[in-house]
Parts: sequence; C-alpha cells; structure tokens
Amino acid sequence: MRYLIVITAALVGISCCAMGVVIDFENITTTGFGQTGQAVLTNQYAAQGVSFNGPVVIDFSHGTPIPNFASSGVQAIEQCYYRPDCYTPIAMNFTAAQQRMRVWFGFSGPLNEDRTVALLAFDANGDEVGRATSVISSSSTSQRISMPLEIRSDRPNIMSAEVLFLPAQGAGNLSMSGLAVDDVEFEGISPAVACTSTRAPVVIISSPVSESTISSNQLVINGSIDAQSALVAAVLQTTASNGSIKTYDLLSNRVVTPEGGPFSTSIGNFLFGGANNVTVMARDCYGLGSSSVEVNSAAAAENAPSTPFAGLPLIYLSILCAWVWINRKNSK
Repeated sequence: MRYLIVITAALVGISCCAMGVVIDFENITTTGFGQTGQAVLTNQYAAQGVSFNGPVVIDFSHGTPIPNFASSGVQAIEQCYYRPDCYTPIAMNFTAAQQRMRVWFGFSGPLNEDRTVALLAFDANGDEVGRATSVISSSSTSQRISMPLEIRSDRPNIMSAEVLFLPAQGAGNLSMSGLAVDDVEFEGISPAVACTSTRAPVVIISSPVSESTISSNQLVINGSIDAQSALVAAVLQTTASNGSIKTYDLLSNRVVTPEGGPFSTSIGNFLFGGANNVTVMARDCYGLGSSSVEVNSAAAAENAPSTPFAGLPLIYLSILCAWVWINRKNSK
C-alpha cells in the first residue's frame, strides 16, 4: 500500500480558496447547540461532489451558543452529537478522485485526555492512501474548530475520507462525541474545454424494474447512458430507508465507458435489507442526468447497517470548478 503521510501544523495564512471546493455548511437550515432537531447531512452537497454519512449540522450561535466556535461562519458538523456511546467517524465520499483535501476540527465540550485526531483517505477499493494526524489536548472548555488536517496524495486517488479519534495501540475505540468538523476542502478538476453537449446525459435503468422484490442483497442492474460528450462521472448508488448509502463507481470499474452506451453489472452485498432506492447518475460537461428505481430486498435484516454509512467508496460527482467555468464561458 502506497500513500503519502502529511503531518499538519498550524497553517497560518492559508486561503480558503486554495482548494477548488469548500463546504462550510452555512446554507443548511438547522438548530442550535444544546437543542434537538438538527439537520442530518447526507447528499445535500452532491452537486458539489461530496456526500456524508449522516452527521448533524449544528448552529453554534444558537441554543447554548459557543461564540466563534466554527472555523468559518457559525455552523459545523458532529457525528455523535449528545451520544457518548457513539464510535462512528465523520465520513465523506467523493465521486471525482481527489489528490488533495483538508478539513478543520475542534471539540465542543470538555476533554479529559489528550487525543489523536486523524484524517484517513481511501481509494476506490477502500484501501488507505493517505493519513494526517494531530493531537488535541485535554481541556476544561470547548476548543474552537481551528486545527487543520490535510492530505496530499501522489496522484488523484482519494475517493473517500474519515475523521476520527485514533485509539492508543491495543486500546478500544474512542467515542466521537464532541468531535466537530468544518470547512471540508477538496480540489475538483481543472476547467475543461468548451462543452459541445446541448443536454445532460440521459440515463435509463431497464432492470430491475421499480417496485420489484429481489430475494437477496445482490444487485443485478442493466441500462444505458446516452451522452453527447465524454462522461466525467458515472455512479451507481443504493440508499436505504434510514439514509444509509452504498455507491459504486461505474467509470473506474469499467462498467460504463466515457462514451456511455449500454451497461450491465452484478454487485454482491450492495442492497440493504428492505426498501432501496437505486440510482444511476452520469455527468458530462453539460450537467448531471440520473434515473432511479425503488426495489425491495428480502435479505436478512442483519444486512442492513445500524449507522447511516455503508462503506467505501461513495457518491456523486460534480466538478464545481469546471461547472462554474463552463457556465461563465457560455454566458459570454
């Protein structure tokens, strides 16, 4: 396994625009710290090329406010908000392979011990390709989201990432309660040439048909993608009724070619027990096209995860930098 380890420090003076996309959570309607009813974050930022595994978005200026807590603005995310026995990392998933990414973290309450916080990056096969760590010290008060973790890989191969506490050697998992993240930053892809498409790709799922029942958690899917220019992303996704998500990159796994056309694949352990929304998404320089069917899997209930994150790699692609560049060019 080859990866580049980046040890982060206090990165003074780094512009938030150093990466192509910055997710600051400020446009999510949610409630304040110490309150209930926070917005759950899954695919609200799919158009920007990233999805999350169900952390909540907290407005730290309301409820029992923590002044100046967020890295930017007033909102940030926690996976284990008011859940001390929660060990799920904050996970994010890209459809476009990234070479660089950065997050900022803090802690929203007292911390009775020093802990190591890690940003782990994974490729399309779920293999670790990068790791950055930093120590957060014990404190009797909250610690502002001002500590960065950054990974720069030797090539664009980051498809997903997790932020978590690393336990000591031989120790058990640590609760993620209180660990907060803001300003998720990643690259996107360089602007493309002028777009020749006049519409987004047209996606058709021919099987399975909607409302059908499948006897296992294996998905056999057939369909076609009609694209006028080369695809920059093609992704298969299943979503369970509890918001859990699994995704499969159709392009990198060569199920779909950049030119589109018919596709067919069979993926084991890809459906959740019960209801599933199955979606195929394809993007070219013009925009995103998708098609969905609702299917039911008769797989045993234990196949359904208990947390809203189902594995690696995950989720949609939209290349914000290229998209903005194309729109600006077309508007001239």
